[in-house]
Amino acid sequence: MPSCLVLNKYWQFFCLSTKKMTSLVASTAWIMGVQRQLKLFHWQTKNYGHHMALGEAHDSLTVEIDSFFECAAGQTRVPDAMAAQIKGERLEDFVSDTQVRRFVKQSLERAQEYGMDGAAKILQKLAYLLRMH
Repeated sequence: MPSCLVLNKYWQFFCLSTKKMTSLVASTAWIMGVQRQLKLFHWQTKNYGHHMALGEAHDSLTVEIDSFFECAAGQTRVPDAMAAQIKGERLEDFVSDTQVRRFVKQSLERAQEYGMDGAAKILQKLAYLLRMH
């Protein structure tokens, strides 16, 4: 029988079973890849406003990812396969501001699909800031 947990400050319920843990690991590995990609864009952009917005989003995601995973995983042991999934993420070099905005938009949509409201909120703010600068 799965255990139900309250997920972070958004008070969502998450039922944890073996299948859900696999999904949790995949979604956490994915959002960590997004975070790493944002950091790379942060270092590579020549636009100061984008540089600041990407850095803030990266830092905010650190706290959100930790909270999301720890609350959802609870006492369950983290599978060893998680490290392999995180290592498998491929990063892109910065090409254009349009590329970064497209990446953020796609990541926002996926975060919403995964029900990662905190990450989606951070990415939504970032998308807005990237349009402003």
